[in-house]
Amino acid sequence: MVLLFLLSLVLITAGFWTTRLTIILPVDSREGFEAAEWLLQLLGMGLNIGVLPYFTSCLVSIPLSRAGKVLTWGWNTLFILLALSVFLFPRITLVPLLISLQQVLTILGALIFLGVGLRRPGTLLWRKAMTVFLIVSGGFLLLLVMDMLITLLPIPALARLDNMSLPVYLTVLTLGTFFFAGRFLSREALVKAGRLTEEGRKFYNLSAREIEIIEELISGYSNKEIGERLFISPKTVENHLYNIYQKMDVGSRTQLIGTLRSWEREA
Repeated sequence: MVLLFLLSLVLITAGFWTTRLTIILPVDSREGFEAAEWLLQLLGMGLNIGVLPYFTSCLVSIPLSRAGKVLTWGWNTLFILLALSVFLFPRITLVPLLISLQQVLTILGALIFLGVGLRRPGTLLWRKAMTVFLIVSGGFLLLLVMDMLITLLPIPALARLDNMSLPVYLTVLTLGTFFFAGRFLSREALVKAGRLTEEGRKFYNLSAREIEIIEELISGYSNKEIGERLFISPKTVENHLYNIYQKMDVGSRTQLIGTLRSWEREA
């Protein structure tokens, strides 16, 4: 889904640069490039509209419901009909505007879904990445709306800013990708010699009691034994484990230990 999402942006960008290329070409040779521009942008927008609901669903790990899938397919069908209308009825200038409006509504819906998904438990790095992605994509949506208004309102002073939303979005998205990749790849070990490091504690936003329970788990103690060692009831241990699972996005102690072991560094 990530690759398809990026491909949609590449296609729309290719259409954008094709538009810029036509400006320096003689008028009599622009027709073919204008057709290529529309084709690239339609392919890009169609792929973006079709993939975005599934892409957002993957980002927040919330699968689309059956009703959501039906709605998505209906929404995609509407785009196909509008795209065909561009070529079948080229004189109807309202159709391109409806396609742009559909893309705006698609992005708006994806941002709302992403915002709701951020309420679910997750790691601090995941929350930071999703929050930045949400803010950047929200800014892109505002720029896209601005592009539409510039197209509708013939204001010469704003004409140079037309179609600038995507280049700005791609630039910020690329810089953000390098930033988070660098942070992730250079991160310190989360576990060292069977104990959580300071990085591990911050990474999962764990309380002091949760850290104690995790380290007891790493040592191989059962819930009952952990309760006896920490002077708390087994039920309290289970409650803490539930919160830990939510924060670490795992479903069992085996997954929890496996996740930590994957980031362990020996003493």
